[in-house]
This record gives sequence, structure tokens and C-alpha cells, in this order.
Amino acid sequence: MFDKSLVGRRSETITRSWSSKDALLYALAVGAGQDRPLEELEFTTENTEGRPQKVLPTFANVALSGDGVPLPDGVDFSKNGGFNPAPASGRHSHVSEL
Repeated sequence: MFDKSLVGRRSETITRSWSSKDALLYALAVGAGQDRPLEELEFTTENTEGRPQKVLPTFANVALSGDGVPLPDGVDFSKNGGFNPAPASGRHSHVSEL
């Protein structure tokens, strides 16, 4: 049963940040570039001329979650629909409210 007295309560602001290196290491850890290294340079390097770094969509699951802040059931940021791709480095602040 849901305790209605909890409605309106807010969490503390949680800020997460990541660097270009974090996104690159994630891509390598999940196997980007192993089967088709030349086709996936955007995910595994940051200095290939004419190919700016891109971030795997599933990286958001790692970058935006962390200690004590699990994703709710059914939430998968890799299926981000019409959202823009994640930047190679960035910062995100999050507040939850019931």
C-alpha cells in the first residue's frame, strides 16, 4: 500500500559527470570496434580526422545511474526515442519527486 504522506517529497540533487575518456572506455569495454574497427572509429577514438567522437546510446545507463540511484523498472535510456545522442562529456543533475 502506498503512503500518501510521501507525496511531494523530493530527493537531494544528485549530479553525475563524465568525460570523453569515460565514453571511450565504455565503448571498448562492451566490444565496440572489435568486429568492424574502421566502421566504429567514432565510438573508440576521439582524434580521427573527419570523424568526431560519438557515444554509444547505452552509455547513458552507466553515466546517469550510480550508488543509491537505481533506474526504475522498465526504464532504459538506450531506447531514448527522439532524444539527442549523449555528448562525449557532460554533466547532469537529477532530482526525484513523488
